[in-house]
Amino acid sequence: YCYKHLNIKFYFGKIDYQLLREIIGYSFFIFLGIIVDQINWNTGQIILGIYSGTAAVAVFAIAIQFIRLYLQFSTSISGLFLPRVTMMIANKVSNQELTNMMIKFGRVQYIVMLYIVSGFILFGSPFISLWAGTNYTDAYYMVLLIMIPITIPLIQNIGLTILQAKNLQGFRSIVLIMIAIINVIISIKLTKSYAGIGVAIGTGSSYIIGNAIVMNIYYHRKIGINIPLFWKNILLMSVPGVISLGVGYGLNLMIVQDSVLFLGYKMVLFSLVYYITMWFFGFNSYEKGMFMSILKKVLNVFMKN
Repeated sequence: YCYKHLNIKFYFGKIDYQLLREIIGYSFFIFLGIIVDQINWNTGQIILGIYSGTAAVAVFAIAIQFIRLYLQFSTSISGLFLPRVTMMIANKVSNQELTNMMIKFGRVQYIVMLYIVSGFILFGSPFISLWAGTNYTDAYYMVLLIMIPITIPLIQNIGLTILQAKNLQGFRSIVLIMIAIINVIISIKLTKSYAGIGVAIGTGSSYIIGNAIVMNIYYHRKIGINIPLFWKNILLMSVPGVISLGVGYGLNLMIVQDSVLFLGYKMVLFSLVYYITMWFFGFNSYEKGMFMSILKKVLNVFMKN
């Protein structure tokens, strides 16, 4: 089909070994990163099964479901930008342009991630109790211990895309291996005393060390991205989130019932407060335009129905 209809020519002659080595090296580090991710997100249940029993594994499995959903929200956004970043790297754009792009899309990711984290802080515990049962309430604390630290690499996923475009992901793969080892060591030590909470502490602390500290230093010194400027933008955007958390906490005090209906009311009210405060105190002109575009599409869908 490719030969006849797409007019693609295949040459099976001399192999370009230099290109082959580059392809194998690039693929190896991508593969290594996938393996380490599997270690980070699956060994916790194995450790709990050995030291704490099936009940702790069941509670931790609930927490991991929330974490996996949380991961998907961020990676689905950043995965769209690899072609664009690769083109920018090929055109040898300046470090300032890479910084601006990382800030631009990091802010967009942070808007979504902060909304999810804030909502879970406020309503995660009653939601888990209603959904899974009161025996699984410890999953709430496990999720927070992991969710908050992994927010840092999730809003910096464009940095990972830049590393892939520059073929510099080898250092990150080494850091990921270190994270996995630290995670396992801390988890084993703490699991004996704190069960699933101990595993969550091990996972969260290892991500703080590897992604929040080591990788940010690497982005700043090796890649040339202005990390202080990036975090300045993120901290300024956190102000509306703090305001929304305060309002949400007030809603929890005024509406103490946690039935499905009342919990839904509180979630809707919190969502309105969050995006209104973001509109006035957080969004820039690009983000306002993007938000209005999404809102119009959603309203058009409801109007057609």
